[in-house]
Amino acid sequence: VAEKMVDSRPDSALLLLNKVENLGRLSDEWGAKYWLTTAAAHAATNQALSEDSAVTFALAFYEHQQPVDSAALRKARAYVSSYYWWTGQTKAAWKLMASSLEESRRMGNREEQLKYLHGIAELAFVENDLDEIERYVEAYLKMAGGDRNHADLLNNMALAYYFHGNDSAALATMERAVAYADTAADSAYVWRDVMRNYADLLITTGQVDRGIALQEQILRRGGLKTGAEKQ
Repeated sequence: VAEKMVDSRPDSALLLLNKVENLGRLSDEWGAKYWLTTAAAHAATNQALSEDSAVTFALAFYEHQQPVDSAALRKARAYVSSYYWWTGQTKAAWKLMASSLEESRRMGNREEQLKYLHGIAELAFVENDLDEIERYVEAYLKMAGGDRNHADLLNNMALAYYFHGNDSAALATMERAVAYADTAADSAYVWRDVMRNYADLLITTGQVDRGIALQEQILRRGGLKTGAEKQ
């Protein structure tokens, strides 16, 4: 029952799962279902999966189950990679996401490909691996339809370029991040965070006048007056 409820009513699913007693008496099949559903419910309620180590048991079960339950196996891989993420095991998370991405590509599953491309890009940011950041961010944007509504990824990639000493690439990427500042769904985020980073980057790279002008534009947009306007 909890397995059927986890997508629409994850809180209720957790309540049912928590009532299960004598977990050690469950068969391997039912144990795998229990831990997989628990991890799914935690993810659906935006809880950290750092305590979901038992989901690795579910993955091991579905990897060896015959006939293969491909849907359960893909879910198990996704939640185990999330568990690795939450526990700081980035290399293990990366490896599992990469294998899952390749399987999603073979199946032609666009939704899963986007999820794994985004996840691997986030791991690349954690590892500060510029080559992988560029590879997976660009692949994600290409599949997702372009730069619009993805200023967060572009902002982070621009900062990665800057910290690796590539100022020209950082500025060019920041231009892409702010290109749809007034029309994108993430417009508020662009003006609140990305524009400020862009202004700081301009000043840091020697384009002081442009950076100050952008800071004044940000202030005006926020309803604040600059020093010159107050006078």
